[in-house]
Amino acid sequence: MPITEKIEKIIVAKYDEDKKCFAPDGDLLFAAFPKSKSKIKLRKSDHFFIGIKSGKHSLYGWVQNAPENYTIEYILNEIISMPSKVLLGNNIDEIKNQVELTLNSIMKLEVGTPVVCDFKKKSFNDKTEVQTVHRVVFF
Repeated sequence: MPITEKIEKIIVAKYDEDKKCFAPDGDLLFAAFPKSKSKIKLRKSDHFFIGIKSGKHSLYGWVQNAPENYTIEYILNEIISMPSKVLLGNNIDEIKNQVELTLNSIMKLEVGTPVVCDFKKKSFNDKTEVQTVHRVVFF
């Protein structure tokens, strides 16, 4: 994804302590770097999102249309100024990979769709775990 390409959709927070969503409403969320440790208790396969402005953890996020001016370059500049950027990666390449993973995962999802970040095994024979962001259904 080119750094100047306009972004169509983003993931935002909806504060709800019962659902382990601690980022404030509307905070832009990205999947945390795989080696980042959560401050909230999660199942082994679950991971979490990080609020860009707040630095707060969120188990779930919701797909929303992006504002007009959003590009990867704009978002990376926002992330670089956040104190908890280390939760997204140790360097700009790792952070950019997390941003692209998050944005590419939600391209085809409808606005309002709840999403979760977790790890899946590549295949039955290959036990390597890959990070995914996907739709979730609440019961």
